[in-house]
Amino acid sequence: MLKTIKKKIIHLGIKVETFLSERSSREGVKYIYENNHSGELAIIFSGIGNVSYNYRRSLKHALCDRVFIKDSWADGVSYYLYENGKSLPEEKVSAFIERILQEKKYKRLYTIGSSKGGYAAVYYGLKYNADLIYAGACQYNLGDYLANHEHPEYYAKVTGKERNDESTTLLNNALPRMIEQHRNSTTLIHLLFSKNEHTYQDHIVDLIKALDKYNIKHTDYIETFKEHYMVGGPFKQLIAKSLR
Repeated sequence: MLKTIKKKIIHLGIKVETFLSERSSREGVKYIYENNHSGELAIIFSGIGNVSYNYRRSLKHALCDRVFIKDSWADGVSYYLYENGKSLPEEKVSAFIERILQEKKYKRLYTIGSSKGGYAAVYYGLKYNADLIYAGACQYNLGDYLANHEHPEYYAKVTGKERNDESTTLLNNALPRMIEQHRNSTTLIHLLFSKNEHTYQDHIVDLIKALDKYNIKHTDYIETFKEHYMVGGPFKQLIAKSLR
């Protein structure tokens, strides 16, 4: 377990316990936990690469408890699913989330993330019947995305192989399968995206078709940014306003 520094502050009359350095759970998941002593929990997933913890500043005024989970497998590109072709990341993250939900028995659950983090927010949000999912410009056809990524080494880190149809299909089917399994879900998904960058045609169009097919409700926030990396700005505003 990593050394943890804890700071208590008073915000809007509520005692907040903020862990300033990451911890490692007994499942091996690296995370930061911010305890507002709330009956609501937000789980925030990081973006692609060796990123630490996204959107902490944006959510500092949110009154729910917050768990920021770091993708610490496959050099930060596992999508919380696979490393070298093995499902260890999903097994560990699932066990971690299940333990948290069981220990405190939260009344409401939110999952949050953009791009890779948005993919995970939709995947795990549906898996654990979250009340709300916030996903910004997320991927859907994961195998195609990694197979054609500007960093081809990402594909091998996730699948453990060179590009091939079998592994690509496996990754492509992960989120569609989760959506199909949760048809008619009561979860509401807030999707933020721009039609002016490639993610819309490559992923969002297919994602929306799948959600509509299986009767999963979604609210769409259509922005105008022209590059994928620009999603952070409007997404920060959305989650800060929604969870305040």
